[in-house]
Amino acid sequence: MKMREIKTAHFVMLCRFAMENDIIDKNYAEFIKLPKFQKKEKRIFSREEISTLWEHTDDLNVQMILIMIYTGFRIGEITSLTVENIHLDDGYIIGGEKTEAGRNRIVPIPLNIPEMQPENLQKIIGHANFQTTANTYIHQDFETLKAEMAKIKK
Repeated sequence: MKMREIKTAHFVMLCRFAMENDIIDKNYAEFIKLPKFQKKEKRIFSREEISTLWEHTDDLNVQMILIMIYTGFRIGEITSLTVENIHLDDGYIIGGEKTEAGRNRIVPIPLNIPEMQPENLQKIIGHANFQTTANTYIHQDFETLKAEMAKIKK
């Protein structure tokens, strides 16, 4: 069942309940037409925005945003971390909840961010399918692509 069908079904059940309890006399949910779902374009942080965040690391919210940017953890995953999950001396965090591939994954704490191999990013973020990683997390700007092309000469 598609999400919009599920939402419509909930409205129908709610109206049936209201009719059975003499709250309404007509099932108005039968007339609901939900708009077609449109996937939102994900907006990524620019290098300038990330630099600005680094200038405000005294703010706990900024710290959490930076951790999410560099580890791929979602907000719920960050907020559910416990002290036992964080291994600062050894340089990693254990976390993740959403999918089988993403649960309890070991994520290195990035001390400096090199260009990273895509398959390693996929493992760190906890995706079973590389396409998910590529479509959601890999955003190359012109300067990065230009630097990669320069490697061909070498």
